[in-house]
Amino acid sequence: MPQGERGKREGQSDVVLWMNEITENVWYDLHTKHIRIVVQIQQITTRNIILREEKSTIKIPLSELDDVIIVHEHRIGHGSYAGFSTGRYFTPNYGSGYYEHKLVGDLVFLHHGEHKITFPNIIDPRSVQILVNAEKKKLRLIQNFNSKINLPDPSKMSVSNIEFLMYAHEAFKMEIPSDWIIINKHNTPSEKIAIVFKNPPLDSINALSVEIEQNKKNITINDLPNLDLMPLKRAVQNFHLVEFISNFDWAGQTAYKVIYDGTIHNRWVRHMLISTIRSPKLYRLVFICEEEKFFERLPTAVHMIDSFRFATDNHNTGEISSR
Repeated sequence: MPQGERGKREGQSDVVLWMNEITENVWYDLHTKHIRIVVQIQQITTRNIILREEKSTIKIPLSELDDVIIVHEHRIGHGSYAGFSTGRYFTPNYGSGYYEHKLVGDLVFLHHGEHKITFPNIIDPRSVQILVNAEKKKLRLIQNFNSKINLPDPSKMSVSNIEFLMYAHEAFKMEIPSDWIIINKHNTPSEKIAIVFKNPPLDSINALSVEIEQNKKNITINDLPNLDLMPLKRAVQNFHLVEFISNFDWAGQTAYKVIYDGTIHNRWVRHMLISTIRSPKLYRLVFICEEEKFFERLPTAVHMIDSFRFATDNHNTGEISSR
């Protein structure tokens, strides 16, 4: 099997991302014929680094991997090169390589400070190294989804000194502070409708937005975390996950809620994202403010979220009335 074959399933909870099979010739029929048998399998999955040989299997959980390094890296061109090095259960097998100026190197996987697994003579080892490191970071993010911090109970925080008005949109209605500014953005490049409620002045970070878009790909609620969070992790500078709740009730709809930090213009900003699906549309609510003022402004945001109601036949877009 060619080096680097991807995408094979090893089980419902583990996916093979990269696989390489090492084969050797076995002669039979008075040594006039031969067949090729697999003597070693190298695998990188979403959970493990695996080396399978004839009578043994070595496995490193990706979550426990210290590092993956490249040694003996060199370039090859036309000609013969070692397909694999000597090992416990097989002898060297040389083959013709037709890769002009390709990088070849040994991938060494470190576990608890020791060289536990080596994948020798891997073509383009840097791309495999990048794959391992990216998957390790992704696994760490997923594992952190279940971690929570002890946030104060917003119900015990007072907003009695704030006057709220009802904002009515054709898709929802919600109470907002009377002095907040409303910014409507229809038909954005991604075909989203976005309504932004900003705490003045306009150059402040403090805001709450509601985004609505058509569910063109028939996404399910279980798909939303990956759909939202993986791009955020790549796009948000200094992304740090604070809290993740997978079964959150938002106006009677099952939703998920995530709180994460990042930097905007060299300032630490905390985000609270709530996402759900109300057929045939995706709804996202995002509250952002300076990290150090998050708990101070959280009660106002929670009041707005608690007052949120989905609407189906309300055509009074943009109507505001006193509570």
